[in-house]
Amino acid sequence: MKNRRYGRALTLQALYCWTITHTSLEELLQFRWLEMGSLPPDNNGLLSESICSFATELVQGVINNIHQIDKVISKATAHWDIGRMLIVDRLLLRIGSYEILYRDDIPHAVTLNEMIELAKCYSSDNSPSFVNGILDRVYINHCS
Repeated sequence: MKNRRYGRALTLQALYCWTITHTSLEELLQFRWLEMGSLPPDNNGLLSESICSFATELVQGVINNIHQIDKVISKATAHWDIGRMLIVDRLLLRIGSYEILYRDDIPHAVTLNEMIELAKCYSSDNSPSFVNGILDRVYINHCS
């Protein structure tokens, strides 16, 4: 798993915790990232600073822009109520939409690929194609 994929997996785990527990952003970010999940550590037994920093940026970005992100997702999913989606799918769509809308340094194709791979690992059999289709529409609606 690539370093940024670790960061995205941590972001998914942190946002899942935030969604379920309604923990404040400040409290959420006080947790040590290594305790958030069982991801391979670097040589020192800890996740690298770059992985943790990337995950923190994504978590903050999604939470701070969640209302706009959800509007964009809702527009791309005309017949799906965002609240009825699988939690993991909804979170992957939020992370992917955040990257598409706010992170010009991350190519659209990379975001799509990463969200599809995370959907394969953490969600249902139908989730990769669902996430791919919705994020592709988000990109077309807002960036092309």
